[in-house]
Amino acid sequence: MKILLVNPPYEERVYLHPPLGMCYIASVLQREGYEVRILDFPAEKKSPEDYRKTLRKYSPDLVGIYAMTPHINSAAEVAKNTRKTLPDSSILLGGPHVTVLPENTMKEIPEVDIAVLGEGEETITGVMSAIKKKTSFKGLKGTVYRTGKSIKNNGIRGYIKNLDSLPFPDRDLLLGKYHKSLGKNPYATMMTSRGCPYSCSFCAKEIFGRTYRSRSVENIIDEIVMLKEKYRIKELVFFDDSFTLKKERIMKLCDGLIKEDLDIQWKCETRVDLVDRELLKKMNDAGCYLIAYGVESGVQKSLDFLNKRFTIEQTKKAIQNTKAAGIMTQAYLIIGVPGETRNDVKKTIDFAMSLDLDFAQFSLLVPFPGTELYKYADEKGMVQCDDWSSYTYFGDSSKSILGTEAISVDELERIRDKTIKSFYLRPNYLIKRFNNLLKYNDISTIIHSLGILTK
Repeated sequence: MKILLVNPPYEERVYLHPPLGMCYIASVLQREGYEVRILDFPAEKKSPEDYRKTLRKYSPDLVGIYAMTPHINSAAEVAKNTRKTLPDSSILLGGPHVTVLPENTMKEIPEVDIAVLGEGEETITGVMSAIKKKTSFKGLKGTVYRTGKSIKNNGIRGYIKNLDSLPFPDRDLLLGKYHKSLGKNPYATMMTSRGCPYSCSFCAKEIFGRTYRSRSVENIIDEIVMLKEKYRIKELVFFDDSFTLKKERIMKLCDGLIKEDLDIQWKCETRVDLVDRELLKKMNDAGCYLIAYGVESGVQKSLDFLNKRFTIEQTKKAIQNTKAAGIMTQAYLIIGVPGETRNDVKKTIDFAMSLDLDFAQFSLLVPFPGTELYKYADEKGMVQCDDWSSYTYFGDSSKSILGTEAISVDELERIRDKTIKSFYLRPNYLIKRFNNLLKYNDISTIIHSLGILTK
């Protein structure tokens, strides 16, 4: 049986990431003997007609579409195109949006036959077995399916406990389609753990949940060695929610990287309260050149509202220690937390400027479905946009979903755009970045600066 996995069209103004989750699904299916291809609309710049030609030529038995909330409308168009072109093929939908809103999504996209909820690697084999045998999906955990005019929800499946049991994601299906503007190429993305035990009110955890699970250091090193030998990668981007959650594990991983002497640089994301000087030095020795922190705000009451569970002083200390270790810093910051005044927003902006960051992403607060923030905003009648495509942090489609009591949505958007320009166009900052150009190839990141400067 043949399977086509589809990443639907969406806007990306900085650089595209490979759909790592699809690569995992592909590897699991290939292990079961299925033929799999991936079509990534954003990377391949495919038109709807190109897609229809691919469908007719490949004629897959199943088309699996992945969609986050801002891409669900696009995924719906892909499903419609699929049904018109291949009426007899099965259409599957997976991803965060349908996991949070399964019945609603199935009603809104009638072309979808079945949806996979949460982690898909264990569920997808059961789905394919049922399709192959032409049996019902009844009782198959982790799925919602259509039967006649009814929609049946089999409930979420438990999380995968042993991540080492998963095959490495098949990157052969994506070769040569991705290029980073910051850092070195070729590069690869990786996840060394799943799940985050923290409860930030704006963070959706519908796929990997709050139960932290990690791969063994040996398993991770084996994959990195393979990436170096097979693809000659020069950089890794770790996508763990909180990369340094377990200090001793990362220390051991860094020792392994140093021992292998692979000459690979890497970046990661973590919390400001999960690093110290010893760990940061070891990470730098092992090739870490940039850490992105969820700083969020320079106002403590806003941090508390977002349930970040750290302080402004911890942020300052983490940034200082990171820079002292020779690692570049990036901060994710939020403008427009409920209850904020114009003065509060100014404090966050001033705080970001004072940290001497290498990069900063200023975003509007987005109440993604399934989060505590969404529940709060919905109950208060604060949600001012029902277009899912606007539920994104950056890009031309990024809109303010929430205003505050003191600041309108339009004003928040103007403040964000002005702040990004102010941050990236400071003379001292541009001089600093120019001096790093040859080392990190980061000048295009400044030019793009999340899409705002090129509007």
